[in-house]
Amino acid sequence: MPNPDLLFVTRDIVPCSTGSGSAVLCRALVDMFEKAGLTTEIIVFRTGAAARSGPRDADLDARIRTVDERAPGMFRRLRRLVAPTDSDYFIDPGLIHRELQQYDWEKTRFLCTYSWEPLSAHSAVPETVLSIASVVDLIENGRELRRQHGRRHQRRNLASSVLSRLRWRNQGAACTRLLAGADLVLEHASQHADELRGRGIRNVHYLPHPLPKRERLAHIPSETVRILIPGSFKGIASRIGFEYFFDELLPAFDQRREKLSCPCRFRVVGHGKMPEQFLRKLEQRADCEFGGYVDDIVAEYRNTDIILVNVPIPHGFRTRIAEAFSFGLCVVAHEANAVGMPELVDDTNILMAADPGILAEKLIRAINDSALRSQIAARARLDFETTISMDVAAARMRQLLELP
Repeated sequence: MPNPDLLFVTRDIVPCSTGSGSAVLCRALVDMFEKAGLTTEIIVFRTGAAARSGPRDADLDARIRTVDERAPGMFRRLRRLVAPTDSDYFIDPGLIHRELQQYDWEKTRFLCTYSWEPLSAHSAVPETVLSIASVVDLIENGRELRRQHGRRHQRRNLASSVLSRLRWRNQGAACTRLLAGADLVLEHASQHADELRGRGIRNVHYLPHPLPKRERLAHIPSETVRILIPGSFKGIASRIGFEYFFDELLPAFDQRREKLSCPCRFRVVGHGKMPEQFLRKLEQRADCEFGGYVDDIVAEYRNTDIILVNVPIPHGFRTRIAEAFSFGLCVVAHEANAVGMPELVDDTNILMAADPGILAEKLIRAINDSALRSQIAARARLDFETTISMDVAAARMRQLLELP
């Protein structure tokens, strides 16, 4: 497809219906643009092997073009520490300009970049092209979370920490400057959309992760209530969520175990290796299991009664909640997730609390009361269809892009 309606640009993220949250979101965005009536092509600028070795969707593969980036030399790395420029934080402007010159920009009318590194693409296209920037978490917020929590999982010395701060010290301001040049900004976390508006970024729109409508799952009955905890030990927010689960929520749940009227079982699935301290705790329990990475998440949902989302920080939009809503499942979650996803309403389409004791009480309510689970799940499905489904997102996109 030499001249698509829209060019979608990422770095190291291949849009795919499975895999990391970013890959799934990119696939959803591509599908949303196509549902809005636009043909698409994807360029993935590759700095590592992940962009080629990760999972791919066969129906999308022919429209994905991978471009290798040269690793920065010693001089550039030293200059980036001493006097970083805007170009140090993004895909090399010369490379991206050269690649984008292959397109006929009278026919390719739209450009969409995902996340922060490809923002340099917006200055490489004519002003007649409508440029769309899709972002989730503010870049400096994500780095600060890694500084605060990453050291629990990896050893960092003082020198490496100082060098990291020097290297990335101007990245937030650089991102804001480039973001200001986009015609349309799609922010997938509500609180970050508000913050960008406060920074003077124009034309910011909060857009929930656009997932397609799905068939209601035919749940496999079980006498044991099954609680699924999806997440990745590779992601900082998920790792913090597992710390909260093992260190706070599970002890609070055990203190109230006598209130249970039926047996239950926790199942953890997702990418990455579970830290040893958590694995030891899990192996000591008969009501917990670690399934690791699974190829078929739908099968997991079909064998689940409750989805537990234990991320206790207001960081981003919880794709796993939107996905559970799309299947019509009962979700119990830390209320911090509502900050980025205002569609969540406690005791209506979800059960939420901040205090681990109260959250444990709500989880036990859901375990004991199948009618409550059905009620919450039915409202979640309805709210998904009317507020955050791909059909809703595509209709809104047609309006924003003034498409017929």
